[in-house]
Amino acid sequence: MIHVSETLITHSVEEFLTAEEIARLNKLVDAHLDEVPWTVARAARYEELFPVPEVQDVLAEAARRALPAVRRVAPSLAGCTPWGMYQGAVGDRVPPHLHGLDRHAFDGPRRVARLAVVVRAAERGGDFFIDTTSSGSVWCGGEAEPQETDFAMGMHFTRRPGPGHGVQEADWLAGTPRARWTVDAPVGTAVVYGAQLVHGVTPVVRGTLRKFVTSLTEPAGHG
Repeated sequence: MIHVSETLITHSVEEFLTAEEIARLNKLVDAHLDEVPWTVARAARYEELFPVPEVQDVLAEAARRALPAVRRVAPSLAGCTPWGMYQGAVGDRVPPHLHGLDRHAFDGPRRVARLAVVVRAAERGGDFFIDTTSSGSVWCGGEAEPQETDFAMGMHFTRRPGPGHGVQEADWLAGTPRARWTVDAPVGTAVVYGAQLVHGVTPVVRGTLRKFVTSLTEPAGHG
């Protein structure tokens, strides 16, 4: 059963990736991008599934090792989705946004939280952040109902982006008062954050930011 606290968690897994794994991932990514350049347009898409199977295997093994530590704070989590990569050059940013929960999706694993790990840090900027707020504007007003057996009774749900909106700051979010928490996590440390948290990445000022992101999910078939 998913509790609202799991969708609002902030957590970290230190040494999620070993130094050897970080070096291996960067080598694999560099080799791939030599053949398929990562253009600004592609980078702006934020979470593009990375197509190299060996990269997916390294990250999946790291997630398997880390899952017991993550489940201490989010026991409903059972696994993760394939990994996307974000590579930001100078001026690139990810605006504040949230993913929310699809409470009516019962045909597969439901995203409860997210996990991100940096494998190449920008020299300046490119910081991950979480915005918190007590404002009701981020909530849709709905509560979990008795027939929704995979949610804690009375659980609240945040608003979700509309179809085709992608990763952007919605008008209703731009006007919401918030407190910003900037994350200072070294390369290789995983940052775990709930799917109902507002988050983003500050502009890259110098250097290049390279990170991988996945969704952490509940078991399939609930509901």
